[in-house]
Amino acid sequence: MLPFLLILVWIAGTACDHNIPGPADKDLAGVASIPSGTIKIYSGVLHKIDPKIYGHFIEEVGDQIHDGIWIYAEHLKKHPTLDEPMLSLVRRDVFDAISEMAQGKGTWKTVLRWPGGNFTESYFWKRGIGPRDKRPLNKNEFWAESSISQGKFYNFSKHTLLSMIPAHYGVVGPDHNNQFGTDEFLTLCEKLDVEPYINVNYGSGTPEDAADWVEYCNGSIETPWGRKRAENGHPQPYNVKYWGIGNEVWGKWTIGYEESAQAYAQRYNQYAKLMRMRDPTIKLVASGIDKIDSSLLVSEETKTWNVTLLPLIKDNVDYLSIHRYIGFASQFSFFRGPQDKSAETEDEYYSVLSSPRMYQEMIDRCHADMDASLGQDTPVRLLIDEWNLWFTASQLIKANHPLTDGLWAAGVLHVLQKNAPVSPINNFSMLINTFGLIRTDDEGIVKTPSYYAMYLFSRYAQTNYLKTETDSETFTNQSYRNVPAHEGTPYLDSSATMSEDGKRLVVTVINKHLTMPMRSEFMFFGFEGRAYQITEIIQMTHAGNPMKAYNTPENRENVTPYTVPAGLFRDNVFTVPAHSLTFFIFDIQQEPYGA
Repeated sequence: MLPFLLILVWIAGTACDHNIPGPADKDLAGVASIPSGTIKIYSGVLHKIDPKIYGHFIEEVGDQIHDGIWIYAEHLKKHPTLDEPMLSLVRRDVFDAISEMAQGKGTWKTVLRWPGGNFTESYFWKRGIGPRDKRPLNKNEFWAESSISQGKFYNFSKHTLLSMIPAHYGVVGPDHNNQFGTDEFLTLCEKLDVEPYINVNYGSGTPEDAADWVEYCNGSIETPWGRKRAENGHPQPYNVKYWGIGNEVWGKWTIGYEESAQAYAQRYNQYAKLMRMRDPTIKLVASGIDKIDSSLLVSEETKTWNVTLLPLIKDNVDYLSIHRYIGFASQFSFFRGPQDKSAETEDEYYSVLSSPRMYQEMIDRCHADMDASLGQDTPVRLLIDEWNLWFTASQLIKANHPLTDGLWAAGVLHVLQKNAPVSPINNFSMLINTFGLIRTDDEGIVKTPSYYAMYLFSRYAQTNYLKTETDSETFTNQSYRNVPAHEGTPYLDSSATMSEDGKRLVVTVINKHLTMPMRSEFMFFGFEGRAYQITEIIQMTHAGNPMKAYNTPENRENVTPYTVPAGLFRDNVFTVPAHSLTFFIFDIQQEPYGA
């Protein structure tokens, strides 16, 4: 994350209607003003999609883990918790919501990243194992005041951030008593049946300590730290595959800031060597950056960081981590803005919904860096382990997302599906409260439209990615925060996936038009000899303004997916509502239906 970048730039420069289904074609007959488009679906499989593109991320910041996943406050202990000793203070409603969206199914497994993020550069994992009543209480040593040696500008910017967020929003860096540690996290991953992804402490830790952590997680009980794990209740290794070494080390706001890629590579290799001595099968993630992210607050080598770094660590790296948040702004409103901030005007709406292309552009640039430095046959892949919208500093504590944000998330997921061979693992940032998909309150939880977008893709999208071509009218957006002006963004955005056995086809369509439905004609190519039949249509939209369509404690189901009659799909034509996400689910047979 980049929580302090905007502060320093600024200093230097200084209740809606219920859902209704979309109209059927007959309801729009004779209305010439309704725009139309075509969606072409080709049967040939372009590539496989790893379900880890739908990954998630949790960090010790704001109400993410502290009184989000894990109950500390007495007044929250009224909520039911899991009947699992290692997870005895995990809220049942939170767990169930995560499980509905991310639960593994057989070989289908997504990924969960922890403990950071920036927090990881101040996290000492050995404080968080063993009996919980023996674990120490300490300050949150990244997100609150601490005595750890900081990167340039760190203390000043952190103090500025904390002082500018109104107190009624909560605490960015609550005290940390290490109750949710390694065994709790990995037990949670086991119960969810997801792959864990751990970032080690590069900023204030040591290579030896990171290697011990690998041994604790993956070593046999014949090893010193494997034996300690068994004593703590888990004799079998956790077999954690994915390990990150450093988080945004090129940023002057982080603990362990590195001015040069060469310096990072030298220390990175020390970590990698010792960690792989404990388990040679682990996959390692290095800290990369998009070359356009140049400023006074990052390394002067940003433009060449990736191409300098990768050849120096080529024998010790499997993934290059990159991050992108949409919505930053060097203006006062960022620091004092509300937690439910999103697009508020038509111009802002279209700017936000144009911005998923920025992820495509970032992937293209970073992939070009990999090809240039390692060759086109390199097995190293990208890993976008932080992606989301971020409009105000207070969203570090809690956030809420309207329908606009859910449509935006779906647009980014289309990009990630398309680029799965290049970036097979990605992590939405974050899961609970902080920029979260799920927002907690004293009485329950709120599942945001962004949650439902992730839920629909995780539940219905298939593993074979197909080629689609979408033709529709386009729009032009103005520059807004860190989104540049752009022409030619289509109102319709589609993606298609097919099951391994070829019997299920899922087409997802986003209509980004703010006010108009779109008459959409589907064309199928390469399906000769097979019959397809629409079996289910699932939509997420809202009758009112999508920028104001929130789920709240007062109306927790204001925006939710719903099923519309499959019969509305007639003669390969369907009218998708304005500002909507629609899933079309087809059964495919080798012989025509009824033959």
